[in-house]
Amino acid sequence: GIARKLALAGYGVCAMDYPGFGLSDGLHGYIPSFDTLVDDVIEHYSKVKEKPEFCGLPSFLFGQSMGGAVALKMHLKQPSSWDGAVLLAPMCKVFTCQDIDTGEHVYEFGNRLNIVIVVCRLQMICTL
Repeated sequence: GIARKLALAGYGVCAMDYPGFGLSDGLHGYIPSFDTLVDDVIEHYSKVKEKPEFCGLPSFLFGQSMGGAVALKMHLKQPSSWDGAVLLAPMCKVFTCQDIDTGEHVYEFGNRLNIVIVVCRLQMICTL
């Protein structure tokens, strides 16, 4: 991925799996508190930045999707701790079903698409 390419180019890269994501422990995909998650990530990177090999070097945040939201919140909490941020398709807002006015035509399309998918699967099963 991107972190590997940066490391191969000579940049120091530090990454982590959030609790419940990647190879870490915890209920998969469950985040009880986004602010607590951000605080945990800040604590982790603060310890990394204290290491002699990183001390005094520029520090940039990189975040993709949910990681982009974490990076944004980290920067807002500690703006002077970071020299910049690279955000790739950051998750800036979580929508609920009530937030989205899709209109009747979208529901109709979704229902028809569902029928098409089911029919295609049945045809595939029958031809095997």
